[in-house]
Amino acid sequence: MNYDTQDWIDCRRCGLHQGRTQVVQYRGVIPAPIVFVGEAPGMAEDLTGLPFIGPAGMLLDEILEIVELELDRPLTYAVTNIVCCLPKSGGSLRQPRPSEIAACSDRLVAFLNAAQPDLIVLIGATARQTFNGIIEVSGIRCIHILHPAAILRMDENQVVAVHKAAATIINALEE
Repeated sequence: MNYDTQDWIDCRRCGLHQGRTQVVQYRGVIPAPIVFVGEAPGMAEDLTGLPFIGPAGMLLDEILEIVELELDRPLTYAVTNIVCCLPKSGGSLRQPRPSEIAACSDRLVAFLNAAQPDLIVLIGATARQTFNGIIEVSGIRCIHILHPAAILRMDENQVVAVHKAAATIINALEE
């Protein structure tokens, strides 16, 4: 299956298009045995067009480095989000609304069909809730990790949370 980013580059299915700089679709390769799905782009992602490249993305990359070191092999993966446009109200970022998630679900399903993952890693509560209620996947294992942005907001135990996220991914890949 093929995923053409041009099909979504001018998406106007919801109101999020009004506040975006560009559509943020994915980074990595497809097909990919592992797909990481987060919530929504942040400011850095909106400017560059690539998901998970800001502080949370750098922490996700650190988690993946731990996984690769523990497994003693590089991972092949893709990273995307539930929605492709920056959700904000006024000047503040916010969670995507259910209607915005639903509007972007066809894109996410097309992406997953093209990626053909064996494992989907849901990053954060919004991704987990979306896959429990809106996006249905059959025959693909889904696991959940704490969002790196949430880890960065922790006053303590950040190192423990990072290693727990890495261990969750490692355990799923070793099953």
